Amino acid sequence: MRHGFKTRWWATYRQWDTLGCHVMRRPDNVPPGEWGTNIIFWKPVSITENNDDGKDEKKTILVLRTYTTFNLDQVVGEHLSRYRAGFTTSSDEEMGHRFDEAEKAIAATNADIRHGGNEAFYNRAGDFIQMPFRHQFKGAGYWEVLSHEMVHWNEPPHRLNWDRPNEGYAMGELIAEIGGCFLASELGLPVSDQTNHAAYIQNWLQAMKNDPAFIFKASTQASKAVDFLLAFSKTPVEEPKEAMAE
Repeated sequence: MRHGFKTRWWATYRQWDTLGCHVMRRPDNVPPGEWGTNIIFWKPVSITENNDDGKDEKKTILVLRTYTTFNLDQVVGEHLSRYRAGFTTSSDEEMGHRFDEAEKAIAATNADIRHGGNEAFYNRAGDFIQMPFRHQFKGAGYWEVLSHEMVHWNEPPHRLNWDRPNEGYAMGELIAEIGGCFLASELGLPVSDQTNHAAYIQNWLQAMKNDPAFIFKASTQASKAVDFLLAFSKTPVEEPKEAMAE
């Protein structure tokens, strides 16, 4: 994250070379010695030694070795494209799941969306969204999850500054789930299973003792969040000038 890399794959120079790839040349703006990332390999190893009595004795020692590694984003090799952030399979195109409108609307927000790992979440401290790769989802699943996290992206004070001091986490998830459904609907994204969304919403309502007021409060906040997100990509429409009276 510190260097802005978007993939979680690392290897040494020799390992990348073995895979038929090569590490890119160090950019001029990167100081010598800082293009690679040093790691320490730590491993307990069992050995057998003769003790003072001349008998074999098993001991455990620690092996420490330092390696210089490079991220996949620093490597050239087209055959590893499936592991890169934003990779889509040919089946996506065959199924027609290109979702161009959603792509443009979300890109217009300039939200920092990173890919890698198996979890999706919004990191408020770092102000970024973490998503698994698209090929890890089926159908429109990627967009459903991203819609949910994009609503969370509205939380900080410099955007909508969600006001939920008493309800806390439960209210935040309720807003994000309802807002995610609203956003998917506005962008024409197919929702795989409404039953799952309904169950998710009901779960958070139960966490707040099924108070009817919560659903209205969450819906209002969710609607504001979606309006805020879509405002980035909407083109202003000029009002037609009224015909001048003769």
